[in-house]
Amino acid sequence: MTLQQSAQLLFETADKGKNSYHPHYAKTVDYAKDCKAYFAGVNLDEYLKPFARRESKDLFDQRKAITAHINKAVGAALMRPFQKVPRSNWTKVLAFGSDSDGRRAQQFEREVLAGFYRGGLDRYVFERMLYWSIFDPNAFLVVEFDSTDGRTRAKPYPFEVTADMAVRYKFDKFGTMQYLVSRQAQDVTDTKGHKQNVERLTLYQPLQTVVLQQLTDEQAKALPVQPVQPPKIASITVEPQDGDLVRTSTGSVYRFEIPFPHGYDKCPAFRAGYAENPDDDGKTRVSIFDAAMPFCKKLVKTNSEFDLTAALLAFPVSVRYEERCEQPGCLHGSLADGTKCTTCHGTGYKPRPTSAAEELVLAMPSSPEDMMDVSKVMTYIYPPTDAVKMQADMLQSFVQQAKEAVFNSQMFTKQEVAQTATYHGIELQSIYDTLHPWAKHIGSAWTFVCECCQAFTGFAGDMTAALIFPQDFRFETAEQLFAELKSARDAGAGTVVTDVISSRIIDRMLVDDPEMAAEVRAEMRLDPFAGMSEAAIQEALVSNLVPRWKKVYYANRKDILLALEIANPAFFSLPIARQMALVKEEAEKIMQDIEAEQPAISFNFPGLEPQPNAG
Repeated sequence: MTLQQSAQLLFETADKGKNSYHPHYAKTVDYAKDCKAYFAGVNLDEYLKPFARRESKDLFDQRKAITAHINKAVGAALMRPFQKVPRSNWTKVLAFGSDSDGRRAQQFEREVLAGFYRGGLDRYVFERMLYWSIFDPNAFLVVEFDSTDGRTRAKPYPFEVTADMAVRYKFDKFGTMQYLVSRQAQDVTDTKGHKQNVERLTLYQPLQTVVLQQLTDEQAKALPVQPVQPPKIASITVEPQDGDLVRTSTGSVYRFEIPFPHGYDKCPAFRAGYAENPDDDGKTRVSIFDAAMPFCKKLVKTNSEFDLTAALLAFPVSVRYEERCEQPGCLHGSLADGTKCTTCHGTGYKPRPTSAAEELVLAMPSSPEDMMDVSKVMTYIYPPTDAVKMQADMLQSFVQQAKEAVFNSQMFTKQEVAQTATYHGIELQSIYDTLHPWAKHIGSAWTFVCECCQAFTGFAGDMTAALIFPQDFRFETAEQLFAELKSARDAGAGTVVTDVISSRIIDRMLVDDPEMAAEVRAEMRLDPFAGMSEAAIQEALVSNLVPRWKKVYYANRKDILLALEIANPAFFSLPIARQMALVKEEAEKIMQDIEAEQPAISFNFPGLEPQPNAG
């Protein structure tokens, strides 16, 4: 769009208000509210509904006070598998075309990406994009940057446009975003203490961002007479300049702000959600927990009923004979003058304990025959527990169904029981099927931010930026992998298979120590007998088909690797061919030392020296 067209779009938004918003605006705002309620428990009391036939307002308020919502716990449980993705075996690719040694890529990550968010860009996409994918999938991530004086680089940072702020946007037929209009509302207090809500409209688009800021009534009245205050207009007919004023048909005054062009040839906005909404054929997005929404809605009602039952009905009810009030003049709780008896408080009966912690005390009779059967004076009636058990079962069922709906798996719902490796493999694959599309989405978000940051900070050159996620996230525990390795060996699998499983065991056990993991993997690659059984190794050590230096290396590998690491601390980062060459050199040195230490064999025995010929 031209600057004039951009200004017209903003002016139209300010002038028409909600009538100009995108057609799904109200639905996306309500959906975000629902997601936060059902998956995080935010303002969930508003979603409780009274039983119109038999629940008064007072009883409904009592039920709300008693209810302890559990939707937040269910949402946290659904989130945990997604939180495992950062600890999976993903790969980061960041390179510049002319950067052969990788220094420019390291500088870009250190100076730009590390400051994008606390903990850097990696943490942002794994944490914040997960948050918005759950609670507001129609929000947008916008990359903005602080202005610079030209001597320092711009500092990009994330600006999150929620569904209620994203009032207008457009995608082309290829799914590429053309523009986004963000509306920020703010209460401003004038010099007289009056509050007024004003809005700030920002148009994000390729090359140029444009802002339309509303003035307060006080600011508008303070405008100078010359130039004349802006008249009401129907449209923008000329290209605006920074600071130009316009007045809408309602009389509100706005000021144009034209920042310095950002120069990026794409709209610097990225939609947080990726799952398309079938209700509008994919024009909006739904939460990654959307499949669990029906069950989380059922939880609200069922859990409230369960809490009410447990609080009011699921305890014994006392039934007893009551004694009449003995206050003189008390007749069924009333005195002769018509006032209420102060002893029994109008009940007509003696005051009795009201808590199970209290007790009734009877005077001890002088004779056992005078003792009364107290069960005939007072007893307890226990209500049936069938209803309580049914509600508890329903709650558990809804929680399990919510998890299964999202992950198509029972792994995160079943209790720990003995399960076969085949069962775990099938269940994990179902979970991976859910996680992989989301992982690809945040990988796209990471690439998008990198491209924006490159354009805004002036890092020239062709850049390749990607987060690559495998189909298999490898969530198995070390114990499961050891069992898999044993099964592979028992089945007679080759060394290639066992080496792969062993490498995965190392990755799992040393996930928090990447340097040690690299050392162990290097040692495995250099091991000439890796994956072989002890019997096979012993046979190889005496075989003439194995080079001698390999046998020497195997027997002295700890000392050899330690010596190589001392000589070159970056040894384990070298290419495998170079590592192998250095290992062979060290092994051959040891072979030479062994040969030098062996005594020379002489065949000249004492008394048998050759005698000179006589004559």
